[in-house]
Amino acid sequence: MPKKAITLLLIGFFAIGCVFAVGQAQAQTSPGTAEDPIITKSYLDQFLIPLVVELKKGQFLQAEAGTQIIVRVGETICMADPASAKGGLSDVTAGIDIPHLTAVATNHLLIAPRSDGRGLLAGTDAILLVWGLHQIFGP
Repeated sequence: MPKKAITLLLIGFFAIGCVFAVGQAQAQTSPGTAEDPIITKSYLDQFLIPLVVELKKGQFLQAEAGTQIIVRVGETICMADPASAKGGLSDVTAGIDIPHLTAVATNHLLIAPRSDGRGLLAGTDAILLVWGLHQIFGP
């Protein structure tokens, strides 16, 4: 077989492979699928833009897993399951775990590692920045 024919055959196989690969890539990345989800504005607002939360004395903010909190003003106390050995809230600013019934420092970034009822109890009126899912209970 002449050298020119072999070269043309290899180029043909390469071109067919490229066309097939591009077709497969386009078929698998359709917008709105699990591989390429559509992100809504409400999702971005909930997880990327902090929500200013005002807690009255005695109110409890229960955080879901992954929720981030910064106490800006006021006194708050970490609430977790005292019978559990799984800890409380993660204080990533100080690099510590805040156990149940411990005061929380202001301007520290906190993360709830699990959805098991952990959160903050307001000892005074407090203002928090919150990213993520949470509920407020109390008076």
